[in-house]
Amino acid sequence: MKKRVFGDGEKPLKGGDYIDAMTEKVPTTGERIMEVPVAQVREKSNVRQEYDNASIAELAESIRQQGLLQPITVAAAENGYYDILFGHRRYRAFVLLSQTDHETFLKIKCIVKTKGEFNEKEILVQQLIENVQRENVTGRDMRAALEELKGRGLTHREIAERLGKAEGYVKNIFMAIRAVNASPELEAVLKSHTGVTLADIQTVRPLPLKNQLDLLSAKAEGNITSRARLEERVQELKAELYETGRNDRKARKRFEVMAVRPDGSLKVRSFLVHKDKLKDDDRERIQELIAELQKLLGKGGKK
Repeated sequence: MKKRVFGDGEKPLKGGDYIDAMTEKVPTTGERIMEVPVAQVREKSNVRQEYDNASIAELAESIRQQGLLQPITVAAAENGYYDILFGHRRYRAFVLLSQTDHETFLKIKCIVKTKGEFNEKEILVQQLIENVQRENVTGRDMRAALEELKGRGLTHREIAERLGKAEGYVKNIFMAIRAVNASPELEAVLKSHTGVTLADIQTVRPLPLKNQLDLLSAKAEGNITSRARLEERVQELKAELYETGRNDRKARKRFEVMAVRPDGSLKVRSFLVHKDKLKDDDRERIQELIAELQKLLGKGGKK
């Protein structure tokens, strides 16, 4: 007896399979639902470029055990092909299953739409929203999706409404995106560490860049395990930096070098140095100012 691959199932799938289902139109009377050969289904256009193989494998195992709870949505194309509108993850999981059990997973259940039954621009927007709503969305994917949404004319408020988030949340995320775009170091962290999100980057923004990178690396390596702990570390470092700066300001002393030009006007140079940390460039600056003073005095200036 063959395994059941389609049906209602007993419990929800893991791996976020319902994220895209939330944005899909529920099948209505008269809408075509077909079992289409997997070989005739194509990923022609999708805003998402990266997939987590472990997540796809987990979803495939859920489908193997429970069946495909939600059909994918496709558009009828030329030469008998069908282009995916929604359900790219489910399709990839099905392809994975068909590699080891071709007969059972030969066909995939699809909601089939024809040209004129959907708005291509709106489908793309829905794909982008779906991408941002995924439970395991990476910072890199979210950045690309949100920038694309904004590029298509959606305001922060419209994006927030689509995501079911507060407008302030979306504004903060875009502030993080701007910070990433302006910093090659932050961009490298976002690309190389899937555990770092745009919300994490926004959280550490009040700190100097070096401290930001240190905390984000700690988050990526698992040394900081929650957003709450990340926020705590930001506040702790802010307090430490403030105290260090206050002590440093107290320890600095202002030096002035003054000379009177031959025409009677004053020439003044002043600078701050740390009384316990006179640097080489401080010494060089003092020597330069003394030399300048001597030069002025040599031309008739008064001490």
